[in-house]
Amino acid sequence: MMTIKSILAPALLFNLALFDVCTGAGTGSSKGTLKQVISPFFKKACTPDGCVPSSTVCVFDVKLVAIGNAIAYYEFNACPGVQQPTLGMIQGVEYRFNQYDPTNIMHPLGYAYYTDGAHQNVDELEPKIAPPGTGSTCAETNACQAPMYYQDETYQGDYVPTGGVGSDFGLDFYEPFFKYPNFAWGGPDAGPKTIPMVNPTNTPVTSPLNWNVRLNLTDTTFLGDIFYFCHIHIGMSGRVKQLSPVDGSILSPNDFPPLEGNLRGAPLYPAPTYKIVSSGQETECGTVGLNSFFEDKHNGKCPTNYICTEGLTFNAEAEVFNDCLDAMNCAMQYSMIIVPNQTNPLVTFVHSMVPHHENAIQMCKSLLVTEYAENDPLKFPDLDFKALCWNIINVQSLQIMEMLTYLDAADIAEGSAKCFDSPAEAISVSSNTGFTNQEPFLISIVTFAAATFAVAVASFAAAGYFTGGAGGVAAAKTVESPA
Repeated sequence: MMTIKSILAPALLFNLALFDVCTGAGTGSSKGTLKQVISPFFKKACTPDGCVPSSTVCVFDVKLVAIGNAIAYYEFNACPGVQQPTLGMIQGVEYRFNQYDPTNIMHPLGYAYYTDGAHQNVDELEPKIAPPGTGSTCAETNACQAPMYYQDETYQGDYVPTGGVGSDFGLDFYEPFFKYPNFAWGGPDAGPKTIPMVNPTNTPVTSPLNWNVRLNLTDTTFLGDIFYFCHIHIGMSGRVKQLSPVDGSILSPNDFPPLEGNLRGAPLYPAPTYKIVSSGQETECGTVGLNSFFEDKHNGKCPTNYICTEGLTFNAEAEVFNDCLDAMNCAMQYSMIIVPNQTNPLVTFVHSMVPHHENAIQMCKSLLVTEYAENDPLKFPDLDFKALCWNIINVQSLQIMEMLTYLDAADIAEGSAKCFDSPAEAISVSSNTGFTNQEPFLISIVTFAAATFAVAVASFAAAGYFTGGAGGVAAAKTVESPA
């Protein structure tokens, strides 16, 4: 009989197209082997030993991975090597999400009933927001299930899950710190020294600051999925499956609502495309969207090469890095050949600036792949290239999101101003219609067609989804755990 480890390990590490359900390690327990849970839809669950229905507290350690994906995805200790995983949370058990790792800066966790929370103008888990479809009156007493935000062991709100007190669950204190510089934000890289600073409420605090979020899913009338997301960046959501407080089985085997897009709300930001990951030659670069730009003369997309290496020799790592830079520089130049907007220069600015920002992010991802990001040959003390690149990725990703929002508000598609399919062949493209030919990168603002939703809804109906329990969720089905 094959071991669970032999079955799961390759899939958890490499098959990003499949969803993996994870539950964090239980308090006071040692990490054990992964247990596989198979749902009727063949989902896998990585559940470290120790987190069971009788647990009081379970813990997820959180970090961000920027290499090999579109923005940066959350990674959890219970699911090593899996980016943007589906998590499993047992109802009635407190989960602590430790955002101690310095990669968490600019990525404060949030929780919502639909993808991307506030970014898409949909309901989040808050004391005054009842779970959809339950008819709960919990909002009247500030008693709806909600996360609680902590600095070290100090809760920063006045909301309590039993209700009857306040509605502040600590987010307004927590989130602003994640926009601070690294040295002030805290985390392990802050070192042993104490760094005085003032938070938004003028209360002196010190660094390092062990930021953590605690969430207990207590509403047993709601069996559906929820989503974790980043309060600053769109496109980083992942699914959370609720698990039975009796046997740990998945309460709603159907993945609903969909991860990409949502079935309600008026989005404040363009809908992202999820699970874009490196493939082919660019896997060595840690980038996405560059494969068609690698060949000689970039498959006709650019008139020349941008890295001149004739007669020079490099070590293997530097040679790969050079090839990556050459491809991404062509991608930027190609994407910046545009027809200017006739009535609004700001639209022209955005069409030109987004590829420029994308190139900076791609360059940083490629540098982070190499040893040089942490091993400067000059040992120069005044520039930390790893920190520099993380800041570029985080800040310029946010700026791209804001610029694409402007295009969305103007009802103009990203890439719609593209005027050349190649340097030799101009194509007739209106400045207000169409899409770029460049491969997808970062945030796509392609609207999900009504037909897509119709097919999805029909599929759910055929599966008997809409005939289930509270909140439009199918009745619980037992999920077997192999011995």
